[in-house]
Amino acid sequence: MSPGFISEVERGLVAISTPKLMDICRTLEIPVSAVLEDTDDLPSANTVAIPAALSELADQYDLPHRAVLKLLQGRHSLRARRSQDREEEWGFNEWLRFYIQVREYIDDDEEGPAHGSKTRESSG
Repeated sequence: MSPGFISEVERGLVAISTPKLMDICRTLEIPVSAVLEDTDDLPSANTVAIPAALSELADQYDLPHRAVLKLLQGRHSLRARRSQDREEEWGFNEWLRFYIQVREYIDDDEEGPAHGSKTRESSG
């Protein structure tokens, strides 16, 4: 689907087929019912859901909010590149391994690299 087609759908200029709608919802990881139902219960575009395991990692390693968002964005990017199938949600250990692999690339503009003040590596 082209961005132009999606724009036309958004503006109500063309109708979208059920398979295309399902593809969009699968990509956005939202249920089709969220698009079809007229509800105010949906999260706003500014709301980000942080998985519990990532939140736990952030607490234990004192990660700034910006680093958490970058980890989440990196995870979604990996998922999109690897497969069209939904993968299981990561647990604490998967998030920790990912963080260790990418932490040098996660810059916190105010404090340098986001290594966190509490790390398991430094204690052992």
